Amino acid sequence: MWGPRHLLSLLEQKEDLRKRLSYTTHKLELLQNEFDSTKVYLETELRRAQEELDKFTDKLRRIQSGYSALQRINQDLEEKIHRDTHQVPAVVNCVGKLTIAVLCVSVSAVVVMTELKAMVRVMFGDSVGNNSLAQC
Repeated sequence: MWGPRHLLSLLEQKEDLRKRLSYTTHKLELLQNEFDSTKVYLETELRRAQEELDKFTDKLRRIQSGYSALQRINQDLEEKIHRDTHQVPAVVNCVGKLTIAVLCVSVSAVVVMTELKAMVRVMFGDSVGNNSLAQC
């Protein structure tokens, strides 16, 4: 049944399988080493990428914060301009009224001066009235 040839053939197959297994084991070890080094490299790159992402995220937060602050400042300025713009007609109206009042007082002062000149002329004559009012 199991002759010497058959045993020799089985021994050769066994040796062939052992060599293949040894070769495959060696290849698997090489692949495992390559996988491990690739894994370390990728983990390092992932950490670097995460650090960069964190930096950019921080920058983005600062930019957003600055933008929000600028929006608030802009809104405050717009409200102030709006408020001031609505006050302008009232100020112009007030200045107009003050101008009219000053003008009225000026006209009244001119009238009073004219009346005073007339009174001085009546009381002291033309020469004295002109001299005393000219000094004023």
